[in-house]
Amino acid sequence: MTRATLLAFALALVVPGVVRAQPETHGAHAFTTWSPGNVLLDAHSTPVSVYYPTDGGGPFPLVAVVHGASETMATMAEMARTLASRGFVAITPTIDCGFTGCNHTHNAAEVRQLLDWGVAQSADASTPIAGLVDGELRGVIGHSWGGLAVFLAAQGYPEIDAVVVLDANDDSGIAAAAAPSVTQPSAHLMAEVMGACNSTNWKDTVFPGTPSPHMRVVVTGAAHCDAEDPEDSLCPLVCTAGAGASVAPYFRRYAVAFMGCVLQADTSMAPWIGGAQLTADTSANLVQYVSTAGLDTLPCNGGTLPDAGPLPDAGPLPDAGTTANDAAATHDAGSGIDAASAIDVGAAIDAGGTSTSGGCGCRAGGAAPSRSAWLFALVVIGLAARRRARVVYAADA
Repeated sequence: MTRATLLAFALALVVPGVVRAQPETHGAHAFTTWSPGNVLLDAHSTPVSVYYPTDGGGPFPLVAVVHGASETMATMAEMARTLASRGFVAITPTIDCGFTGCNHTHNAAEVRQLLDWGVAQSADASTPIAGLVDGELRGVIGHSWGGLAVFLAAQGYPEIDAVVVLDANDDSGIAAAAAPSVTQPSAHLMAEVMGACNSTNWKDTVFPGTPSPHMRVVVTGAAHCDAEDPEDSLCPLVCTAGAGASVAPYFRRYAVAFMGCVLQADTSMAPWIGGAQLTADTSANLVQYVSTAGLDTLPCNGGTLPDAGPLPDAGPLPDAGTTANDAAATHDAGSGIDAASAIDVGAAIDAGGTSTSGGCGCRAGGAAPSRSAWLFALVVIGLAARRRARVVYAADA
């Protein structure tokens, strides 16, 4: 046995976790991507990509991974790849949420139907994921208003077993009102730097209303766009810049660990879900503002998957009406910015669930900081050029 091997063995014994692979790194599974094209979800033609293991085994838990407003599935690609490499089937849609508004009720319905679609594809022997999906184990991950979409999708829908939001942003208090009814285990992974696109301060306005088991982790130095990977280059110009790519893995670390804990009962994820690794990350100031409750009841910590239903009747999700987006269009994979969100447009937000204030999830009526005219023009011109160049998104391979 070499000296290096002895040293590694000693470290593993003396300092547990030193040689442990971090959850944000790729796991042991080989994986690939299936691009089925557009799928009809809640009467909207939605582009979809599926990431899945290819080296046998299964069936695997199913996770929907949803981007933020004015973005596409492209910004959630690394999250989906990491999940597939760790024994999940991950589905990334390009939801109908952009410049003309965001119908949160519609997007929540899309997320639910997307999960049902994934289960149906697994039951179809002719598809690439035939037999690979365990329809009894479903999770959702969403960024920004995609986080709001998955949060609302979980309300009153016990088929969803685990919820992770990545710097999610509320809209007219609908998430705060829904919070007591989102009874699934939930992880709220937030950015430290506040700006135009996370001004509703979810960590203090929504998280406290969610039932146990739940956890809140704030990524030190991160701003709103840093939950994306790859991050859109224009997004920080409007949503406020943070530490960038150096902190993106920490969002993925806790999202993957939480899904592994709840949906796979993976005990190797326990150190990050209320254990020693979470404490170490806090001590190293990688994360802060940590709050947890009931994590010892989760499967990776020896508990069982909580029963999310039946739920108290909170009434249906607010009827947001229809959305003005073109159902046949896809969003620019590189855009990521609703330029109107960075200025005081004075737009009214329909408390019923549809916002017309802009795409990033900013408050209407001037809560977002005003930007100069030249920045507005720069963003609009840049987005228009990108949209013309890439009208149809080619799924990540």
